[in-house]
Amino acid sequence: MGNTLIIVESPTKAKIIKKFLDTDYEVISSMGHVRDLPPRQFGVDIENKFKPQYEIIKGKNKILTAIKKLVKNAAKIYIAMDEDREGEAIGWHLTEALGISKKKENIDRIVFHEITEEAIKDALKNPRKINMALVEAQQARRILDRIVGYRISPLLSKKIRRGLSAGRVQSVGLKMIVEREKEREAFKVQKYYTVEGLIEKNGVDIKLKLSGKNGKKFDKLYIDSKEKALYVIEEIKDKELIVVKIEKKETKNYASPPFITSTLQQEAFNRVGFRPGKTMRVAQQLYEGVALSDGSSSGLITYMRTDSVSIAKSAISSARKLIAETFSDKYLPEKPNRYRSKKSAQEAHECIRPTEVCRFPDNLRNVLSGDQYKLYKLIWERFIACQMKPAV
Repeated sequence: MGNTLIIVESPTKAKIIKKFLDTDYEVISSMGHVRDLPPRQFGVDIENKFKPQYEIIKGKNKILTAIKKLVKNAAKIYIAMDEDREGEAIGWHLTEALGISKKKENIDRIVFHEITEEAIKDALKNPRKINMALVEAQQARRILDRIVGYRISPLLSKKIRRGLSAGRVQSVGLKMIVEREKEREAFKVQKYYTVEGLIEKNGVDIKLKLSGKNGKKFDKLYIDSKEKALYVIEEIKDKELIVVKIEKKETKNYASPPFITSTLQQEAFNRVGFRPGKTMRVAQQLYEGVALSDGSSSGLITYMRTDSVSIAKSAISSARKLIAETFSDKYLPEKPNRYRSKKSAQEAHECIRPTEVCRFPDNLRNVLSGDQYKLYKLIWERFIACQMKPAV
């Protein structure tokens, strides 16, 4: 039995992390949440400062018993769930359910954004305590869902479609749709036409666009009907045309920023037809890790729930080295490309990127499923492209 216990939420993650550590460590999975609000009761005491009434989730007593046995013999315990509100809450609920929440001297929280040996060992060197602000934020969201949805969901199920549920997200989403529909109904359509011509000069066809008359530029809505457009054509067809301006310019097509959760879901849908739920399931598999052809196991991408486009310096260096060696220096900008996250971004994680850029998608094809390969290829290509020069 190991002297140090690490508790994660996923059995796949537990299996891979165990391979990175020596026999002094025991790694076990909580299989996700172990406590929640009761499924068939309101479960929130509104009169008592919205106090939640948690209970052990059905079927989780067996895993809790197994964890308790390991806890008794552990000199040190690390809570190692994902670094977000949900992960923080899973860890806190676990310590409460195990009755060890007050043993603060030998219980620490560790976090990592990729499941690689280096990341795990670095996390063990930098432990912290459970962040109760994140726990309370998750509880507030869960309680709000229950208050908003508990009484509305049966109504939706009865009046609209069986099985429909409501909550804070669905309610706000419905409000946004209604407001957008009102804007659409209030929009006034205004038609306008443009007049273009094709002339030949020295054997070259030149496309011209009519921009004005007698030196005066047209207003966008000047030609507001087909009849007026035909009249304008008839009026100018025998007149001298004056070229006011010729523009020649070089355009650059800049690479898109590395993926965040929302852009990954959008691109996966557009490029390979994955629904958001499927995208996140496959991304979870790539994050938790796969068995590689050399017998080792490793996570292939960083954490896939993020709103940040920030990139670790080591990842940028690796990408630049690969670009120079594989594609040549002409594709490498003088300085690394940097991207700004939205003001509302939490910046808790990096962007979604490969953990090792040297793992080319085609080299992993024999160890990945078809869906895993498609998604990993999207992530790898987007990340490498984001550190390249723009296309001219």
